[in-house]
Amino acid sequence: MEKLQCSVCGGALVMSDDGEKAVCESCGMSFKKETVKKMIMELSGPVKVEGIQNSDSLADRAETFLRLGETEKAHAAFRQMTDEYPADYRGWWGLTRLMDWEKYFYDSGTGKADMPLVCKRALEFALEEAKKEIQDYFSEKVSTVKTQTDQRHRDEQAAAEEKRRNEQAAEEEYQKKLRTYENALEEVRSAFDKAHDQFRAEEEVTKAHRRELDAYLENISPGVAHPIRKGNLIALVIGCVFAGIALFGVGVTSGMELLMTISFVAIPLGLLIFRICRCSRTSNRIDALKQAIAQSEQKQATFRAQRDKAGVELEALRRNAPVR
Repeated sequence: MEKLQCSVCGGALVMSDDGEKAVCESCGMSFKKETVKKMIMELSGPVKVEGIQNSDSLADRAETFLRLGETEKAHAAFRQMTDEYPADYRGWWGLTRLMDWEKYFYDSGTGKADMPLVCKRALEFALEEAKKEIQDYFSEKVSTVKTQTDQRHRDEQAAAEEKRRNEQAAEEEYQKKLRTYENALEEVRSAFDKAHDQFRAEEEVTKAHRRELDAYLENISPGVAHPIRKGNLIALVIGCVFAGIALFGVGVTSGMELLMTISFVAIPLGLLIFRICRCSRTSNRIDALKQAIAQSEQKQATFRAQRDKAGVELEALRRNAPVR
């Protein structure tokens, strides 16, 4: 292979230690690294310059890393080739083989398999005898890896659809339970409110009856509680004695006398009957008020029990509210 020569004197060029320039061994003329690269590209054949890599050595190094399984180093070497020698298909071909084909096809979806850019570049710059290998390699990846990624997409879509249907069914079931729960809650709450209102209303009725009974008892005269007194009995006995004397002793000779005789008994007896009737009416009124109070208290107890029962049911419903 030809050596890189100085454009001034024709001497051999050697790269400096820092690799930033080449120096002619004969005349000492220095050339920048970019100029050296242009000079290499202009040569018709492979060029070997002491201290600098050419495309062949870089490709050999990358392939060696690839065979050793040093994929990161191989990738870096192939990437360097594509940067420094973009028209050399071997760099693009190396990146093609190092691609994560599963990720590429998976990210591309289930549509037509498009050739990735690095593979296109390799095919574009490859020699005719290498193009078939690249094309066959891509076709093999399509038939194997893409088939797998497409099946993965289909499986994931089926799983997602199944999950969606299950979630929809679960949501419908939840909504059904929620409606049932809300109806039951409304029914129990309504029963609770109704029982509470009835309890309060009956409580006011009881208070009203008690106030009426207290007021009635305060207004009752002492005589009403004891309708038959000694004076009434004495008056009745005396009247009966006078009537007996008049009828069987002295004798009754006229209607007026008979009327007077009867009055001896009728007046104290009538007064006694009046007092008994008045006491009976008072007692009946008191009993009626007490019975009304008892009935009202019984209703209160019933409504309280209904309210407490509804309260327990309401609390139980709230604790067992449906959840998603």
